[in-house]
Amino acid sequence: MMNGMETMSSAAALRERAANCRQMAKEYHPSVGRPLIDKARDLDRLAAELERNGIERRRSEGGARFQAVPKLFGKRPA
Repeated sequence: MMNGMETMSSAAALRERAANCRQMAKEYHPSVGRPLIDKARDLDRLAAELERNGIERRRSEGGARFQAVPKLFGKRPA
């Protein structure tokens, strides 16, 4: 039998750890729980980065249905 950690993606596991950190932080005074909130924010950022890198990897493999066209911002070339 597989446990939950083996069946979920790394990003989902990181988001679950972030949720656990936030839940634990609620049990403490804000000054004590602040490092847990900071850790949760870092875990969410890492999960988002993993998800973005996964999407970019799939695009480079040619499996994407839509080809993203880069948009230019700022001044247009003359």
